[in-house]
Amino acid sequence: MQQMAGHDFPYSSLLPRDERSLGEVHRSGGHEADRLAAVAMHCGYRPGWSNLGASRPDAVEQAERLLKLSLLDGAGYKMEALTGLSDTVLDELLARHGIDLPLTPMLDAAMTLEFGPISRLLKVRLASQGIEDWIFRTVLPLLCEVGVRWSEERLPVAGERVASLAVGQALLAELERGAAETRVSNPGPVTPGEAPDAGRPRALAATLTGDPHEFGAMIAAVLAGHHGCQTRYIGGNLPAWEVAGAASRFGARYVLVSSLTPNRTEAERQLRRLSAALSDDCILVAGGCNLDALADLPNLRRLEDLHDLGAIFC
Repeated sequence: MQQMAGHDFPYSSLLPRDERSLGEVHRSGGHEADRLAAVAMHCGYRPGWSNLGASRPDAVEQAERLLKLSLLDGAGYKMEALTGLSDTVLDELLARHGIDLPLTPMLDAAMTLEFGPISRLLKVRLASQGIEDWIFRTVLPLLCEVGVRWSEERLPVAGERVASLAVGQALLAELERGAAETRVSNPGPVTPGEAPDAGRPRALAATLTGDPHEFGAMIAAVLAGHHGCQTRYIGGNLPAWEVAGAASRFGARYVLVSSLTPNRTEAERQLRRLSAALSDDCILVAGGCNLDALADLPNLRRLEDLHDLGAIFC
């Protein structure tokens, strides 16, 4: 495989710096459009750049693969060596060179209030990137950019809601997939205090009263499943006693909580109540901005970075 050529990757081409989608590059003409057309022809793809929401079922997958091939072609790889590779391998090559796939197609869809293209692209990227890369290279950057654009009034509230709904549904679908696998391997009922099956600890995720920001807890639940836990996500804005009761019924070894509410006093009160209500062998894993005054809690593990979550379960 040819390594990256001795020049910087041309980020002005196709990446979000110039905020252009594949369709816009194609319509603009010139060298970049010619390059895209050449890659598409080499791959035997039919034209279909301008609308990722097209009714043709392979439109999103086709555009996404074409984008990966174009990026790697620009990074100095020979097209003949790339076209036979799987999407997963293409993603590994992109990651090796620090090249992230543009968020522009999903952001464009949010602007036009199109849920379908965002949902399909999230599924396509999950299938090729795998859970951890999908979270850190697609989901979190997308949520961050949506938040920035909303705060700067470059994305309407309705567009923010559409993007959030697509991300939320994708995360819940992954949680359900993990839960279904657990049910197949262990179809029996959950008994309070039951030992973890086959060495797999149980983790319960939620947010507490006054904190409706659910994505942190949802993402932590997905990552916990990826790191080997049996995981349940029970929702946001729940009282401490309800979360503690659910943890007991589920037999949770870990309770995962994100705390992002600006009401720090109430957040600290809820976290202290939850800590006190949990069983002695249950660990409270909390992340967010409301933990500075809680260092005295004996069962608290403060999570500064989601990358470190796996180490807690070791």
